[in-house]
Amino acid sequence: MRRITRLLAAAGIAAGIAACDNAGAYRTVGITATGIARGIVFFDANGSGNLDPADAPLGGVLVRFVTPLSNDTVARITTGVDGTFRSTGIPVGTYTLVIDPASVGDSAQITNVTAGPFTIRPDDSVSVEAMASFPSLSTQQVRSATLGTRVFVTGVALHSRATYSDTLLHVVDTAGALRATRVRPTAAVAGDSVRLRGRVALRNGERVIDDVTVYVLGATFIPTVPNVGTLTASTADGGALDAAMVQVFDAVVSDTATVLGSLTLTVDDGSGPLTVLLDRVADIAFRPPFAVGSLDPGARYDLIGVLVPTGGGSWVLRPRSALDLTPR
Repeated sequence: MRRITRLLAAAGIAAGIAACDNAGAYRTVGITATGIARGIVFFDANGSGNLDPADAPLGGVLVRFVTPLSNDTVARITTGVDGTFRSTGIPVGTYTLVIDPASVGDSAQITNVTAGPFTIRPDDSVSVEAMASFPSLSTQQVRSATLGTRVFVTGVALHSRATYSDTLLHVVDTAGALRATRVRPTAAVAGDSVRLRGRVALRNGERVIDDVTVYVLGATFIPTVPNVGTLTASTADGGALDAAMVQVFDAVVSDTATVLGSLTLTVDDGSGPLTVLLDRVADIAFRPPFAVGSLDPGARYDLIGVLVPTGGGSWVLRPRSALDLTPR
């Protein structure tokens, strides 16, 4: 009997020691164990959604590590000039990375944080990537966006930047068309899928994207061009077709004039007059002796071009080249 009692006592002591050991281990993991979080915050300059050579690191950005359930901040750190950060001594657990939007600046916003909620494990490290960029808007959304907002717009180019004398570029997406002004030199041509980066502005009473950098995404095709009458074209259908490419059939030339070295035509398909501007930069055929054909009153043409506002409530049709004028 005494032998059994001694055995039970020994077992109890061993169990107690094991329990103490386990309690200590739990306490180390749950309370004092830490890990490291490192990463980079960058500006997605071309809207690609990936870190690439066109992008720039964002220094001076405030990064916080927040617990998802309690929303407590356990650590704060500011990115260096190279956009990177490294925070040590973060208690083990699961966190989300929160970027202070005020430290990003301009109209940029945090568009993506890789890894989402991440877990810090004892004596381990995790890498997190945060991306800031401008919002991507459709052509229609630009028309209601706050003036001065920097945005990306993706669409199909209706012509090249060099087509007209005033560095315009018109693009179309599924929502409509939009004019880009003060476009920087680009290799984009008609039919290219492009991403535009610029600032929402107002030109001649209509919304545009201004001070534009163009990124060519690849070759595609121009969507079907709507047919409209000359009167509808002259008002861009009440502005709904602003910046759009349209075609007009069987329009009769009624008058011609020269404005700033370029020839303008007044044409009418019977519904009302429309001004057509033959930009002398667009095609050598738009300069004397006008190889596009007879432009005398009475001449009839099928026309294609983009609609550009005058600022006085009317629009002019601007063909891209002599190929946009088909004599009847």
